[in-house]
Amino acid sequence: MMFFVVLPRTRLDVPDILRDLLVGTAYFVALLALVRRFGVEVWSLLATSAVASIVIGVSLQPTLASIFGGVALQLDGSVREGDWVRLPDLQEGRVREIRWRHTLIETRNGDTLVLPNAQLLQQQLVVLGRREGQKLQHRMWVPFAVDAHVSPDHVLEVVLEALRSAELENVSTNPRPDCICRGLDGSAQTGAITYAVRYWLLDLGRDDPTSSLVALRIHTALQRAGLALAQPQRRVWTSKESIKAQKAEELDELARRSALLEQVGFFDQLQPQEISALAAKLRPAPFCQGELISRQGAEAHWLYVLVRGTAARRVTLPSGTERHIADLAAPDVFGEFGLLTGAPRRETIVATSRVECFRLDKVDLRALLVDRPALAEELSRKLAANQLRFDETLASMGEGHRDSGEHDQGRLFESIRRFFG
Repeated sequence: MMFFVVLPRTRLDVPDILRDLLVGTAYFVALLALVRRFGVEVWSLLATSAVASIVIGVSLQPTLASIFGGVALQLDGSVREGDWVRLPDLQEGRVREIRWRHTLIETRNGDTLVLPNAQLLQQQLVVLGRREGQKLQHRMWVPFAVDAHVSPDHVLEVVLEALRSAELENVSTNPRPDCICRGLDGSAQTGAITYAVRYWLLDLGRDDPTSSLVALRIHTALQRAGLALAQPQRRVWTSKESIKAQKAEELDELARRSALLEQVGFFDQLQPQEISALAAKLRPAPFCQGELISRQGAEAHWLYVLVRGTAARRVTLPSGTERHIADLAAPDVFGEFGLLTGAPRRETIVATSRVECFRLDKVDLRALLVDRPALAEELSRKLAANQLRFDETLASMGEGHRDSGEHDQGRLFESIRRFFG
């Protein structure tokens, strides 16, 4: 009654083995009292039992060692049910149950290890994620390598910005993820510098899926920055045929990008040769699901053309609440105000799936505006129409106000001229 009714109400967690031991002791004392009541000499009975216990104990020494090991594990609390542990053979698993003779550990591969308690006490056991006075979280490492010609400072900056721009599921924000350069000793032999991202895992049962998300974030960040993961050094011989094939691939890719820009309404005033010139300057910019593509209030002098995937447009209102405006899909364009006027981002864009974009920078558009100044006026009309729709959206939410498209066009045209000099 005490273990099943009274103690649960006091929220005291009594180990199963301790409970069984106390109940067994109580039964033994009650049995001795009952035997004595029938006139049996208790001390002579205990002496006879002691001799028998010695004989039995010698023959069952391994079993008794495991039993006392289970009692020790339960009483000192060094290993508890639910803990994640690493064994000497580097297997990791979750302690499911500590019994009298053995402990059950469920491994990450879905197996169950049955370890005698005596053996468990004799080997080194690592309890993952448990630190005195700290919340449960375990540090993980995701290694990668980049070509030695790339500055380590640049690699660290690119990766850290991607990791900290938006939260990753099951990754702690305190401490935050970091990226370190692990060493330069292999650069002479392999032509690469090794790095590692270190992060704190919150749910220890989801280690591999979380590391996969972190690796994807690293890979897309490096791709956006024009950096590639290191490859083994090798010599390559080219022939005229391979050079022709490479040029043909480049022309096909340019045609694909040009066809994409022709579908974008924002660029429908451009001539075919202008479309081709811009298509040649587009830079791939992939993003992972949940990654922040653009943040409201940030300054970024480029736009994105969505090629594949979906993204969400969100805006933080003056009241402080964040509202969803619309969903984006190919071939939508966003960031045109920052590209043409240098104005801060008006909204936040978050990837809701794996996203592939092309990025067009201010410097890529400058030559086009210099060659055809009238294009600035045409683009200002596009910006004015977008501004009007944005204001109407805010007005429908009870925020902002409707503005005049003609007034916007004149102001935006002057902003474009000033921004591009």
